[in-house]
This record gives sequence, structure tokens and C-alpha cells, in this order.
Amino acid sequence: MKKITLLVNGFLLLALVSNAQVKLGVKGGMNLAKWNIKVNGTKEEDYKNKLGLQAGFVADFSLGKSLSFQPQLLYTAKGTAEEHNGHDDKIVMNAIDLPLNLLYKAPAKFGTFFVGGGPNIGYNLGGKVKSHDAGEEGKKITIGSADDQIKALDFGVNFTSGIEFKNGLFFSANYTTGLSNLSNRNGETTKSNFIGISLGYFLKHK
Repeated sequence: MKKITLLVNGFLLLALVSNAQVKLGVKGGMNLAKWNIKVNGTKEEDYKNKLGLQAGFVADFSLGKSLSFQPQLLYTAKGTAEEHNGHDDKIVMNAIDLPLNLLYKAPAKFGTFFVGGGPNIGYNLGGKVKSHDAGEEGKKITIGSADDQIKALDFGVNFTSGIEFKNGLFFSANYTTGLSNLSNRNGETTKSNFIGISLGYFLKHK
């Protein structure tokens, strides 16, 4: 929890101390998440995309006419689905993400197009395996260093594009690919990826 508090405080500090023109906003949407799992170098083929939510806060710092720095602080439902005995078991992982995007903006009649990307700092909070075998409550996934646990830190790279309208509304799409191995098992690598779409609104202009 201390790491999450530091992420939140750092995000707010950026908004408070910046002398650049800054816009603050909120966003929410859906994502398709999937774990790419390899065992001894061989990719596991039974894992599929899982639908989830993403929502949180956005700040946009102007760096000139066409560039801006846009950090976000998001709750993201990651994980994957696994084909098992004729049905799909869902692995739901709750996470906090801090994408740090550098955007290029191009003006349009109704607003602005933008495209960009940057590093993503993810922090896994825990999750569940929702399957027929685990019952309605599901099997809990915990964070730690044991073989049956998942690592907390999840570094990756984020790419985004979208449209910002003159009234403050914006639509964005993003793809985030994980670089960290989340698995603690010898010979196994687990990396998190997801594609998201969001609708947002900038609340304040300085």
C-alpha cells in the first residue's frame, strides 16, 4: 500500500507544482486483457482475452504547440481467460497502472488528434481465479515470491491514440505490453498485455 500511496502523491505533485498549462480529467472504459505464458520457452496456447474495466485520473501538461506530457493513474482489471474442460476459467488481476505518455497533437476543426506512448508502471494488488472448480467465491491469487503467487511490479510500454474535443471530452485507445515476468515458477514466464478503449473528460484548465 505504501507504493500505491507514493504513486498517488507523485501524480498529484506533478499537477500542483508544474508551471506549464495543465488539464486535469477523469476517464473510464473497457479492456481486453491476456497473459502470454511460456513454459520452458514454449508458448501456452490455451489462454485467451478477458474483458475488464479501467478507470482513473488523467493530467495533461502542455510542452508546446504540438507536444504534451500525459501521466495517468488508473485502476485496471487485468488477467486472462483459460480454456479448461469445455469452458473458460477467468483469472482476474486487480492492478494500479501509471502510464507516462508523451503525446504529439495535431489540430482539427472539432478538436485535436493525438498519438504517443511511454513507459507504464504497474502494481498488482491481487486477484481471483473464477472457475467451476473454485466455486462462486473463486480461488484467491496473492502477491509474493512463492510459486503459486504473482509478483507485484509489472513494468511495460504503453501506446495510445485518440481524439480530444473542444468541450473537454476525449476518446482514447491504448495498447500496453508488459515487460516483467510475473511468474515465480522456474522455467515459466508470464507477461501481461491489454488493449483498452476509454471515454474521458478534462475537468479543469489552467
